[in-house]
Formats: sequence, structure tokens, C-alpha cells
Amino acid sequence: MLSEKQVFILNKNNVFANQDGSGHWYFTVNGQTPPQGDSFSEEGALKKAIGYLMSKKS
Repeated sequence: MLSEKQVFILNKNNVFANQDGSGHWYFTVNGQTPPQGDSFSEEGALKKAIGYLMSKKS
């Protein structure tokens, strides 16, 4: 389960999790799909998105 802080970060950055035709999940940031590995759950994709966003702030 995502924390309130994580949900805030996702909402602030317009992040969404989507599922492809093979059942894998991926995230988008402001409508763009950054390079990423497969995720097997919606929450996993969103957690990868948080990691992606945090790496961009450094």
C-alpha cells in the first residue's frame, strides 16, 4: 500500500500506471513513458515511478 506522501508525489507529477496487452504494468509521467523494466502489479509500477522521479531530482 502506498503512503500518503507517495500518493502526493504521484499526483503532483501526473503519474499513472497502465497495463499492456501481455499483463505487465508500466508507468507514465506527464503522458510520457520513460524506459523501465516490467512490473507485475500496479503498485509495483507506481513504486518504480517514485524511484524514477527521485532519481531525476538529484
